[in-house]
Parts: sequence; C-alpha cells; structure tokens
Amino acid sequence: MRSTWTRAVAGAVTALLLVALTPANAQAAAGWSTGSPMSIERNALTATALRDGTVLAVGGQRGASPWPAIATAERWDPATGTWRPAGAMRAARRGHSATLLRDGRVLVAGGGADSASLATAEIYDPATDGWSDAAPMGTGRQNHTAVLLEDGRVLVVGGLAPSTAPLDTAELYDPQADAWTPVSEAMASRRAEAGAALLPDGSVLIAGGRASGHVATASAERYDPVEDGFEPLPPMATPRAAFPLVALPGRLLAVGGSIDGWSAVTGTSEWFDVAGGRWKPAPAMGYERASHAATVLSSGDVLATGFWSESELLGAGAEGAEGWREVEPMPRELANYAQVLLRDGRVAVIGGCDCGDAFPDLFLYTPATSADAPPADFGDVVAGLRSPLTWVPVENTGREPLWVERSTVSGPDASRFAVEVDTCDGRAVAPGRSCRIGLRFRPAAAGAATATLTLDANDAAGPVEIPLAGAGVAAPAGTPGADGADGAAGPAGPVGPVGPVGPVGPAGRDGETGAAGASAGLPRVTCTSKPLKPTGRGRRRKQRIRTTCKVTSAKPATRATRVRVAAGARTIARGTLRAGRRTVTLRAITATPPRGRVTVTLR
Repeated sequence: MRSTWTRAVAGAVTALLLVALTPANAQAAAGWSTGSPMSIERNALTATALRDGTVLAVGGQRGASPWPAIATAERWDPATGTWRPAGAMRAARRGHSATLLRDGRVLVAGGGADSASLATAEIYDPATDGWSDAAPMGTGRQNHTAVLLEDGRVLVVGGLAPSTAPLDTAELYDPQADAWTPVSEAMASRRAEAGAALLPDGSVLIAGGRASGHVATASAERYDPVEDGFEPLPPMATPRAAFPLVALPGRLLAVGGSIDGWSAVTGTSEWFDVAGGRWKPAPAMGYERASHAATVLSSGDVLATGFWSESELLGAGAEGAEGWREVEPMPRELANYAQVLLRDGRVAVIGGCDCGDAFPDLFLYTPATSADAPPADFGDVVAGLRSPLTWVPVENTGREPLWVERSTVSGPDASRFAVEVDTCDGRAVAPGRSCRIGLRFRPAAAGAATATLTLDANDAAGPVEIPLAGAGVAAPAGTPGADGADGAAGPAGPVGPVGPVGPVGPAGRDGETGAAGASAGLPRVTCTSKPLKPTGRGRRRKQRIRTTCKVTSAKPATRATRVRVAAGARTIARGTLRAGRRTVTLRAITATPPRGRVTVTLR
C-alpha cells in the first residue's frame, strides 16, 4: 500500500446530496478545480443540501491529536461560492448522521465526542439558522447509518456503542411526535460503517459493516417498515465496511471498502439485483479504497473518489461492461470527507483527512461532455458597415451537462467580429439541447477576413473552436441621373481623313479549372490526435492521446445513423449522426495514437 497514512480513524458516513449551483461559481473545464475553503479543517463531518440551495457542513473533528470533536457548522452558498458561519450545535460531535427531513429541517443524531458515543440528537432549522434539542436515542451510537423512509420517519441502524463495540440494534425517529422507538427485533449481524439504501418498495437494504473490531462482514438484510423487522438476504462475495452503496435503476452498487481496518482494503465492486434479490460481480476498480465516496452522475456513470487522489468512472451501460476508467486525480489524497452531487451535474468534495491531518478544502469535479457547432460565414458585407446578427448554435452532443464559462474571438481579423448575445455563458445545457451565440461582422476595408470563436467549456477534447469568415466589399456605384435637355445643333465641321486600321487585340486568358466533384454518397472524415497530460505516478503513470474526428456525409441523414470511425481494424470512436444533420464530431481518449488507414462507416 503506497500511502503514508498510519493513523486509523473511524470513517464518517459520506453524504451524497443534491444542491443547486449558479453561474457565479461556474467552472467550465472538465476535471477538478478548487473552491473557497471552510473556516476550519473538518474530518468525519456531514454535509446536507438545504432547500434554498445552500450546503450545511456540520461537526467533525480537528486534525491534531487528540482529534477533538467540533460543535460548529457552516453554510456554503453556491451563488457566491463562499462560506459563512451557521449556528453552532449544543454538543460537539463527529461520526454522526445528518438527515434532511421532509419539512426542510436537518436531524443530526449521535456521533462521538472524546471516547464517548452520544445518544443526543438536534434539529437545525434553516429559517432561523438555529438548533433545538430533539428527543435522544435509546442508545448512544457513532459511525451508524441513517435512511429517510417514505413515510418521513428516519431509520438509524448499527454503529459503535459507548463501549466502542458494534451494535445490532436499530431505532426509528418520528419528526411529528419528536420520539424514538426501538425496532422490534435486532439485526442478524452487528454493524458499524455499514452501507444502506432505500429500495423501490420502501424497504431498506443494509449490507456489510464492521462486525467485530475492524473486521467487516459480508452479510446483508432488509428492513421492512410495515412489519418492523429484518429479513436476511444473500451475502456479498466480499466483506466490506466504510464503503458507499449507491442506487441505480433496478440495482445497487457496493464499491470498495475496508475488510480489516486500513490494513486490508478492497477495490472490488458488486451489484445487487433488486428484482432477483441477489448479489453478482461488478467490475473491479483500479485502486483499493475505503472511507471513500461514489456518486451517480447525471449520465448514470458512477464516479469513485478518495483514499487515493486518483479518481475513476464506471460507465452506465450494460452493467458497467466497459469497466472503470481513470480520470483526472483529485488535488490531494482524502478520506472521511463529504461528497455532494450538484444539480448542474458537478460533484463537490468537502473537508476530510489524509489521515494524519484534517483539511478545510472544497474541491469541485466537472464531468466531461462533448459539444458541436458549425462554422459561421457572414458572406459579403460593405466595408464600414455591420452585418446582420448571425447566430451560431452550440449543441451538447454528450451525456453530461455542458458548461460554457466564456467565449472569446481570436485570430488575424478578430477585431472585425464581435459577440453581442451569448445564451451559453454561465448556464448548464442539458444533453441533446443547444444554446446560441449571436455575432456581427464589421469589415474595415475590402477583402477576406477570418477569426476563431473559442468557447471555454467542459468538452472532453478541450476548448470548442468555431471558424468565422466574412468578406468586405466596396459600396456599389450610385444610380445614374436623368438625361439633360438637348442643346442647340452646332454647325457641321469638315470631313476628316480616314484613320489607319488598329492592331488585333490579345487573346483572352483561359478560365480556371473547376474543383473535382466529391464521390457521390461517400462520407468524408478528418481526424487529428493530440497528447494529453499523463495521469498517475510511477509505474501507474499513463500517457493519453485525444483524437478528434469530424465526419461529413454527402447529404443530410434521414434518420439517426450510427457512425464508426476506424484506423485499420481498430475502432477509434463511435457516435450518432442526428436526423437532418450532415456533420458530427467524434472524440476519443486512448493510450496510443491511431495508426493505419482511417475509414468511416454509417449504418
């Protein structure tokens, strides 16, 4: 294990939440960026998305021994990208749970302070920015798991008791009555740092967790809120604790986790088939992870982060048949942080530790997508005058939201082209949708003019470049005036001599040869390759090549058409040519540049 971490710290429940983000905090380029940090470092914290779009970060522990618990809270405003203090809790706590209730308040329950597990609970009201006491749980617990049920109650399962032994009990909190009631029967296994997720029928799947000391269990069971009891389920193939359990349509995904503390960590994943009620193997990650996070992105892909700085994506199709692929690493190695899915499709990582030090950091991940825009030709414009407003459509042809941070015009004649209306800047464009940019051309003199409109966006191939062209022409001659009145006839002059015969004029030059016609019905393809920044370190260092291919068909497609570009027998990229379109831009990132004759197939 290459990490230098030596201190084993209990993992916080990692929160996967939704929050709105406005243009003031936009970051267009795909990959990781750094936001404003919190006022203090926090490890083993929780983060909750409130209804007004702000994010509430609560409690945790400081990074210096003896790792004191924190009572303070902070709110992050995505509109300004800044943090402000929120009301402080009545008790300092770490390893607690935070659940957004149906009325918009936040229930914070349990957690640890010093060596004790707390039974107390508090409720945060965003309207007053204050805390009030809630009824205490029947048992003190930390590193437990909480799930909001369909009827508005909160189920809390397992955790560590005040004696630091894992628990097999569960409790239900009723916000209407402000009361906790114990679940009528115990779980089949003791569990701390377990995974839990709400199933479509309203029951709750509970899997894994620490069963004894730091040793994990593979067992799983289902809580039925109607029967108020637990039903055993088939176990996972691998014991795991301190892992994320994420929900996708018709299935759950258990990702990584600790088998025995941080001395034995797994990179395996497993699917739980909701209809079949059983576990089956999922692709393994490239890195072992524990006390980490996984998030389902807008496209259905799964982003796994943490434990290492390296991040990985699992494709949504065919149960992840393509496997995990490495993406840009986080700015630092982290564990025990909070991870938040934003409504614009980005992911925020808050706090955490390495785990010798805790950090106040906020990191933002922007998933890559793809965009397509046609060249803009302004035609002939009289020198000194402005062209009509010309609109350039920018289509999101990818599977994640498209963010355009800014648009700039560059090139030899950039001053002759101006962006006057930009509906793309600062907003998320959904997959399959378009935004528009309006430009004008004002030539200073006769002659051709060219420039490039560049969009800083989260396109996988980098900034989107759109060619601009126009021509300045002289003003046309004015209309001749009316003929004047005939003057009086003058006297006839004498007849002059006959002049000599003039020479024969030169022969006219030959006309230019016409351009060769394109082969009827055959598509054209143009591909370029560019090396990207290597990822990983040491033996894991990998070179990546970005290849961009533009395919143009002989005529517009009459229906959605699959496009395949290959170099020799190797497929470079695939995509879809939309009905009514002639062009499509395909992009791919590979380990080596394509070699051999490039061909394109439409079907």
